[in-house]
Amino acid sequence: MLTLGKWFALAEEYARKLDADLAEIEDVTDVLNLRDWRKSEKTETIYNENVADERRNDLLLFDTERVTSLGDMVEVCDLLHVDGYLIHVKKYEKSQTLSHLFSQGYVSAVLLGADKDYRQKFIDFVEISDSRMKEVASRAPEIVAYAIAFKKKDRAIIDLPTFSKVNLRDFAKRLERLRVKPTLARIQIT
Repeated sequence: MLTLGKWFALAEEYARKLDADLAEIEDVTDVLNLRDWRKSEKTETIYNENVADERRNDLLLFDTERVTSLGDMVEVCDLLHVDGYLIHVKKYEKSQTLSHLFSQGYVSAVLLGADKDYRQKFIDFVEISDSRMKEVASRAPEIVAYAIAFKKKDRAIIDLPTFSKVNLRDFAKRLERLRVKPTLARIQIT
């Protein structure tokens, strides 16, 4: 494995265990059924806006909407699914991008569980935006979905760089300790 310009050996047993742990994270690609990310959609915001606009019956847009927690503005998720998924979307470009994605999901889950004011602002925003989703918001955080967009058709979560895999496993375990279910979804870039 090449890290910061230096080569390191990775024990085969560790690599197998890491992949086995990641295989335990539920793949909800077919459940969420997020459509392909078109090359014409240059940014994550444009993709999220278009998807939410096309699926008003089961998705609510949160991308760029910030809820205040102790003076900080924090994005709860990119999309809220009618089944309770707090969907966080990122295009796979490098490990740093995915580290940000995994952190987003964890931070929002922590704040929804620990900051009553943040949680109430989130519920209020959802009720104003789409009253049908208020009950879904009141149960949050139940499920965090990390939706990763890939250019290569054969690229799978298991094919991520080792650092991203380790990071994903760590954040998944953190979510589980909060009694929040971590999930993964794949988006194809076309």
